[in-house]
Amino acid sequence: MIPAAGAADPHWWNDAEPIWITAEKNNKKSALYWWAGCEVEIKGAHPTICERQYYDGPPIKEVTTDFQERIDDFIEMFKYSKRFEDDRLSLVLMYYSSVDFNGHYNGPKSSDVKKALQDVDEILYKMQQKIREAHLQYDVNIMVVSDHGMTDTRANVVRHIDLKKYAPSIKHQMDYGGFSAIIPQPGMLNKLVQEISADKIEGLRIYKKEDLPEKYHLKGSSKTAPLILIAKQGYYIDRLGDPQKVSNGDKFVGHHGYDPEEVEDMRTIFLATGPDFKKGTKTDVLHITDIYNVMCTILNIPALPNNGSWDRAKSMLVDRENNFPIVDGGVSVTANSCCFLCVMLVTTCILMYSGVIFGL
Repeated sequence: MIPAAGAADPHWWNDAEPIWITAEKNNKKSALYWWAGCEVEIKGAHPTICERQYYDGPPIKEVTTDFQERIDDFIEMFKYSKRFEDDRLSLVLMYYSSVDFNGHYNGPKSSDVKKALQDVDEILYKMQQKIREAHLQYDVNIMVVSDHGMTDTRANVVRHIDLKKYAPSIKHQMDYGGFSAIIPQPGMLNKLVQEISADKIEGLRIYKKEDLPEKYHLKGSSKTAPLILIAKQGYYIDRLGDPQKVSNGDKFVGHHGYDPEEVEDMRTIFLATGPDFKKGTKTDVLHITDIYNVMCTILNIPALPNNGSWDRAKSMLVDRENNFPIVDGGVSVTANSCCFLCVMLVTTCILMYSGVIFGL
């Protein structure tokens, strides 16, 4: 994840095409604010507007101020003008980090998280107010989403799983807490699996890449580490003490990365409003990948092959003839092309001008 060293190398991004790149290839202009990866050239393309993610430390008041200013900017770019028709935005993505940051460092039930959510609430209220003032309420769709939940991982709540015993066989540990991706020392994979398995560590599942459950959709990726460790609820995989072997940080008092089928705290928010969404509709449980097909349909762009389900998502959209995503190119959908804005709460938000995405 940017701003990690080397994360802007297209090598890490070119295996999959983000929706803003697909939009740009289909002559839909996109604007991304503090969205990881927007500065990366992916398959030879960039978003029209990119303000790279730069809030590495504790969120500050300027974050909320910047959001309000950018809302003013993109609303102007949503407006229809024959003279500037080619400059009109179709997709806006915005990322708001304060909820995530405070969840990690102060805990998901802390007053700091409550305050961050109140700030998001204020941002969304003012955003919708300004959309109405600009007479765009029948043109702009808003989605509020998040990439993950957050659970309490304070020391007195979880039991810690220590990997120090296995450090000689580990070249690199990527992430910790709910799961850990392990790159073994050359030739040490089988030995490492045998050692960890023999200890029968309570609360820990061990998978070689090729043995990962299909539901994770990871074992076919060239980017997946050879060994994946997954903690059960109430357990926390500690990071190794050697800074050369671990990818990042501290022991968080709030964390994610657990299996959402088993840990309800991993389940998160999805809210949407706008001309393409039915009013007062409650869907069944969605997978985060399902949202991609919804966005492609509203943007009137082809959906590339993906693991999302159209059946789980289609009931939220207003009824239209042939209202479905077209996968892997082909004829474009017959939906009207609107703007789309998405807001991600724990970490991200999306706006679409029956077409824009926005992330908190």
